[in-house]
Amino acid sequence: MMGKDAPCFSSNLLAWFFSADFKNQIKAIQALQEDLNVKREPTIAVIDLILKWFSLRFFDSNPQVLAKGLEYLQLLFAKLSEDPVYQLTDGEVNCFVPYLLLKIGDPKDTVKVGIKNIVQQLCSLTAPTKIYAFLADGMKSKNAKQRSECIDLATWVMETYGMEACVPSPEVAIKLVSQQIGDRDANVRNAALNYLLFAFGLIGDKVLTFTKALDEKDRSMLMERLKRAPKKAAPEVVPQPKPHATVRPNPKASIAVRPTQQEDAPQAVDIPDSASDSGASTTSKGSKGTAEATVAPRAIKGEQQQQTISRPATVTIRRTAPTLIPISEADLNAALGEVPIPKRSQSMAAASSSGMTSVFAGLLSNSPGATLQALKKIDDLVSKSVVDPTVSRNLSELYRHLSEVLRKLYTSSMPNYATNFQHIAACYGHVLHILRVLFENPRHADQTNALILSDLIHNLISTILDRRMEAMTGGADIVQTANVITLRIVDNANRTQIVCASVCLLRQLLGSGQMTDKFLDLVIKCVWRCVRKMPDTVLQLQIDPVLLEIHLFLKQFPASHWPTAADDTPFRTVKTILYTLCRMYGSDVLNHLTLVEDPENSELLSFLKRVVKSVDRNGGPGGDRERQQNGETLATNGNAKKHADNLSNIINRLGSSDQEAVQQVRALATTNQ
Repeated sequence: MMGKDAPCFSSNLLAWFFSADFKNQIKAIQALQEDLNVKREPTIAVIDLILKWFSLRFFDSNPQVLAKGLEYLQLLFAKLSEDPVYQLTDGEVNCFVPYLLLKIGDPKDTVKVGIKNIVQQLCSLTAPTKIYAFLADGMKSKNAKQRSECIDLATWVMETYGMEACVPSPEVAIKLVSQQIGDRDANVRNAALNYLLFAFGLIGDKVLTFTKALDEKDRSMLMERLKRAPKKAAPEVVPQPKPHATVRPNPKASIAVRPTQQEDAPQAVDIPDSASDSGASTTSKGSKGTAEATVAPRAIKGEQQQQTISRPATVTIRRTAPTLIPISEADLNAALGEVPIPKRSQSMAAASSSGMTSVFAGLLSNSPGATLQALKKIDDLVSKSVVDPTVSRNLSELYRHLSEVLRKLYTSSMPNYATNFQHIAACYGHVLHILRVLFENPRHADQTNALILSDLIHNLISTILDRRMEAMTGGADIVQTANVITLRIVDNANRTQIVCASVCLLRQLLGSGQMTDKFLDLVIKCVWRCVRKMPDTVLQLQIDPVLLEIHLFLKQFPASHWPTAADDTPFRTVKTILYTLCRMYGSDVLNHLTLVEDPENSELLSFLKRVVKSVDRNGGPGGDRERQQNGETLATNGNAKKHADNLSNIINRLGSSDQEAVQQVRALATTNQ
């Protein structure tokens, strides 16, 4: 990490970052905070490195560094929430949030409150579903405090963003929380019951349906909590009279207490006017400003005190009438002035959304001219120094429509090139330019999914291999640009989604039986490019969806299919992905088959077990890579016997007076220093 930070930070800041002295680490945080208060753009440029550094600090035990770090992180995410809002990428979230939640079980309240504030801020900077997924993982922790706090935060996410935020589905989320009802820790039990209570308020009896598997004891606890839950009633609206005068209350009033039969009379005391608001019921007596109130005594523990108080005490309040300053309603309104009511942001968002809907409708038009006009408008929006917010809020839908435009161009427009030639080249140019701009920015490249990426790569490769481009004016440039953009998508897209998209596309092509060898070769090259990037993007990769795609591939094309196939390159490519994952994660990869239905009967599990055993024999995860980093290569191992033979010959000659042998020993020692 220090090597990655070196080009981005000053030497002093870098030394403070990696100093063992916590005082220097606090200096580093203060320097970051000063820079953030000046301008946020430099911080955004290196935010992934900053978040990774703070993730390391969560494993330290110094409370001062932790407190200062949480203070800075709250300021950082507040700055990122300012307009224009910075959306965190999956890589930035994955390298930070899991380690942040490890500290939420800290016994110090200041730490827990700070982390809760940060998690709530993060929900506005990334999809709440991503945060909920990490909270769901935290519910499985062995630390009871961490489990209870994660359930509380999950309740907040559900209450704020609805049941749609509970991933992978409300049923799975509710079942996971319901398992905590029988926990030995009271805080965990209460947090789980509160969660289910809020869920019941949102989806009603479905909660009971989803929790049928609970044992009788836990289910009775849940039913008891639901029965005792207060029904939500609409608050009573009390009409307020229009103000006609300003009241200056007398600061003090004298209260004399009449004693009961069992008590001696206490002395009269002076108290502020606010004492009359302590819960007593007062009754005014004319203009003298006196009032009598009957005060119900509080319940007092102890048998002797209970016998002493037999009836309520009578309290008499005497106060001077307040002085009123006459003021007309017109003068009061003039003094207050008009309060401007801001326009609702929802209406503005709805207007911009409707505007993008009309543009997307133009993209899907059967008229090449209308499609071209819509592409020009989008190209203008994305070509600004900062991409227009109306586009950034609809990126996933935009990618899907651009892929559809590419498909229509080579299936519908190209056969009628003679009548549409004035539009076709321009449409291709705008589509490719929009994709190039968007996939240059990691934040925008991250806003898509495997299905859209699979279609997009399929349509780009179809454009690259379209032989009709050779006869079209500017066709060679279009093919070259499409090739570059395909590689950029493979390099910059979300790592999990692009790997899944490549394997999915490979499976679909093999299943259709309608692809050329060249098309299949280009798809396999995309997969290999993803595989080469895996070790460097381990923090950004979620292997559960990847293993699901490989499971579907092996289910459709098992190992028994390939001995009779003309080319087994796709099968060897998929096995290479699995081998790479096993090298990266070791035996832990077997714990990521959560999305695979019935993994015990899956060919994927048996293959993973064989590869894991092979990896363990070769030195565990990352063995080859670590040996290469230490300077040891396969060539070095292969030449070991040769070096041993040379050394043996030299030693045999040292017994004589051969000076050449001495020189060879010195040379050998020099080369091996």
